[in-house]
Amino acid sequence: MEVKPDRAVLDDYLRDEPSQQALARLKQVNPALYARLNRDVQKIPQMDATLRPLFLEALFGQLPDLAYYLQFASAENYSGIMRHIAEGLEKMHNQQSPWCRGAVVADFLSQNEDELIPALLAEFTYPGPQYDWAMRFMTRLLEAARQGQTQPVPHASPGPQDERLLQQAGLDFGTRNWSLALQIATFAHSEGQSYDQMRHVLASINVCELGVAVHTVSEALPEPVRARLWADLMPQLMIGNTPYALSRITDYFFID
Repeated sequence: MEVKPDRAVLDDYLRDEPSQQALARLKQVNPALYARLNRDVQKIPQMDATLRPLFLEALFGQLPDLAYYLQFASAENYSGIMRHIAEGLEKMHNQQSPWCRGAVVADFLSQNEDELIPALLAEFTYPGPQYDWAMRFMTRLLEAARQGQTQPVPHASPGPQDERLLQQAGLDFGTRNWSLALQIATFAHSEGQSYDQMRHVLASINVCELGVAVHTVSEALPEPVRARLWADLMPQLMIGNTPYALSRITDYFFID
């Protein structure tokens, strides 16, 4: 049964289009969270300054809850999510954002959760393109989760043939972008070494270029292969299981 709030405070205050789209999807995917947020925000002072950070934090906070349904998303939805990420990273690269530098990302991720979340939210202040990007990203995730709820698409686990096709796509990319491919290989082979060693390797990587490369390789794959791979990886990324994701990516790209 859908839980309805006493007042639609979120709808009243979050009038910009990206927020409205995210709200509409949140009502469908997690009506209980939508209702709780409406109740909670009625108690906060300085609504105009506080509401958007709280809403964005709540959206990011439900990523683990979306993970289960994302394993049943369609190939089209996986491509849409990755395309949105790649477009954002490409803009950051063109703007020479410090967030493209691997060392900056490594320092950021080394913070504890109490520091990490405020620092993350500070990057998506309203109004601004970063906030709009974050809202549209969450809308895409919520749309994919909704499809996984209502029209689930089962995917088999990736098999040896999928890995071979991915490795070939990675090799094809590497012949055209050998410098980045070498950086990826160096980082992958640093897995399991000391944190200082991995951080040293990560410092040499342009994270934005890497993200765009992942999207490029992904889109070069046949749709069923792409769907099986992201059904395996994306839910693990949503719950923060990066060791598993790194291990699988290493398996996918590098032949033993």
